[in-house]
Amino acid sequence: MQATIAGNSGLLESSFNTRTLCFRRLTCQKKFGTYPMTPDEFRKLALAFDGAEEKSHQNHPDFRCGGKIFATLGAPNDEWAVVKLNPAQQQAFVKLDAKSFVPASGAWGQRGYTQIRLSSAKKTLIQAALDNSFENVFAKPARPASKSPRRKTK
Repeated sequence: MQATIAGNSGLLESSFNTRTLCFRRLTCQKKFGTYPMTPDEFRKLALAFDGAEEKSHQNHPDFRCGGKIFATLGAPNDEWAVVKLNPAQQQAFVKLDAKSFVPASGAWGQRGYTQIRLSSAKKTLIQAALDNSFENVFAKPARPASKSPRRKTK
């Protein structure tokens, strides 16, 4: 299984398969740090994407672009954020930092939705997770139009 957990920011490049996990830092740790992140810092990172805006979803702040949500803040409480990864990316992030990256419960988690404990996650990993989430939401191809009209059955 292969998963890339590097995004547009170029903070980390990582490839994951069942036997190896390797990554290469592309920027200085001093610039992005490895310290815990506050909800306001997460908000700034999420809003840095071109066209991103903050709205509300189920009484939690969410971050979206073009009406599509790519991250949520404050679920289940203010110490957590949620990003939309694919299952392979989720597995790679959990393997990197199981204390900070946790699959959401139930079917949401099985589809890749991942909770991030902001107080323990490294900023570089949070940025990479946000990059992947944004790409996952906006890289999906449009659904093809139906080739033939549906017939009514008698």
